Amino acid sequence: MAARQDSSAATQRRVSAANNRLNPADPSIGAFAGLRPPESVHPTARETLSFSLRSWQSFVGLLRQSETMRLNFHVQGDGFPLIILHGFLGSSDNWRAMSKRFAAHFKVYCLDLRNHGASPHHRAMSYPAMADDVRKFFASEKIDRAHLIGHSMGGKVAMQVALEEPQSVGRLVVIDIAPKAYPPAHRPLLVALKALALATYETYSDVERALEDVIHDTQVRQFLVKNLARGADASFRWRIGLDEINDNYDMLTDSVGADRAVATHIRFIRAGRSGYIADADIPQIRQLFPNAEIATFPDAGHWVHIDDADQFYQDVTGFLLRPSV
Repeated sequence: MAARQDSSAATQRRVSAANNRLNPADPSIGAFAGLRPPESVHPTARETLSFSLRSWQSFVGLLRQSETMRLNFHVQGDGFPLIILHGFLGSSDNWRAMSKRFAAHFKVYCLDLRNHGASPHHRAMSYPAMADDVRKFFASEKIDRAHLIGHSMGGKVAMQVALEEPQSVGRLVVIDIAPKAYPPAHRPLLVALKALALATYETYSDVERALEDVIHDTQVRQFLVKNLARGADASFRWRIGLDEINDNYDMLTDSVGADRAVATHIRFIRAGRSGYIADADIPQIRQLFPNAEIATFPDAGHWVHIDDADQFYQDVTGFLLRPSV
C-alpha cells in the first residue's frame, strides 16, 4: 500500500506541474475549465501559408489509413437518417437521452469518432480523415443522404463532410463551433490527463480528485472520467486514444478545409455563455455556408444540448422538419 501511495503522490506532482503551466486568469482552457474560451484565431498570413502543408499532412494521413475505420455507433428510431457526432473527448454516450427524443422523428445514428468512445484508435487524426470515416459509415449502412448534427469537434467534422460531399447532407446543425482555427486551449488538459498514473487509482473518485487542482468544474471532471475503463486486471485504462489525440491535437485546432462554398441548409447554434462563436466569425461562416442560420441560446454554456435541453430539442427538430421552400 505504501508503494501505491508513493506512486500516487508522484502522479499528483506531475498533475500539479501541469497545473502550474496554467494561468487561472487566462481563459485559454476554454469550456473544459468552466471558463470563457480563448479569443478566436482569425485567418492570418501564417494560416494561409500553412494551408498547403496542412492539406498535404491530411492527405498523407489518409494514405496511412490502410485498414477500414469501422466506427462504433448506436441506432434507434425509424425514418430519414440523422447522424450525431459528439465533441472533443466525448462519445456517443453523451447523446443517448437526446437521441431517444430525436428518434420519434428520425432514424438516429450516434457515432463514436476515431480515438473516442468504443471506436478504434488510429495514429492519423484530422478533419479530412474523420470526414472520410463518416463517408465510409454512410456506405456501410447504405445511407445515401442524411441530416447531420455535430457538437464542437463533431461540428467541424460535419462541416467537412458537407463541404466535400454536399449532396449527401440533407440539413446540418453545428453546435457552438465555427469553421475557423482556434488556439490550442486544451493542450494543458491533455498534459494533465497524460500525467495521471492510472494504475495507482482504485476508484473513479480517486481519479476525479487528482484532477481537482487542474480542472475546477465538477461537471467537467465527471465528463472526463467517463473516458476511463477497467482492464482485465481491474486497473484503469483510457478508452480514448489519448496518445493519438495528443499527437494530433494541433490539427484538431485547425480550420475546416474548403475551396468552395456550399448551399447546404445549416443552422449554427451559439451558446451565449461560451464565446466559441463570436460576431466576428459570422462573415467567414456565411462565406462557406451562404444559407447559414445562426441561433443564440443566451443562458447556455458550450454543452447547449445539456444546459438547455428542451429548447435545443425544439429548435433543432423545428429546423430539421421544416418544409423546404
